[in-house]
Amino acid sequence: MVYSGTTMFYADNDIHETILLHFDEFCDANENNCAGIKRDVYNCFVPEDAELLKEESAFAEWTSTFPIFEFEMDNNYIYNWRPEMYLT
Repeated sequence: MVYSGTTMFYADNDIHETILLHFDEFCDANENNCAGIKRDVYNCFVPEDAELLKEESAFAEWTSTFPIFEFEMDNNYIYNWRPEMYLT
C-alpha cells in the first residue's frame, strides 16, 4: 500500500526502496531532471527560486522535471502518481 496524503509516503520496505531507486535513476539520467535544490537525504526538493511556488505556470514547469510513477493496482487499475501530487 502506498499512502500519499502528504508529501511523505509510507510503503513496505521493498516498495519504498524501489521508488527511491527509480527516483534517483531518473534524476541522475539528465541534468534537467529534478530541477532545484535537494535539501536533505529524504529527496526533499525546492525550486531554486521559491517565488516559483506562487506562479501556477512556473510551478507546473518545475514539477514537470520530476518522474511520474505508475502503479498497477488490483483489477489492472493503473494509478499515475504525478509530481504535483508528491511534491505538494
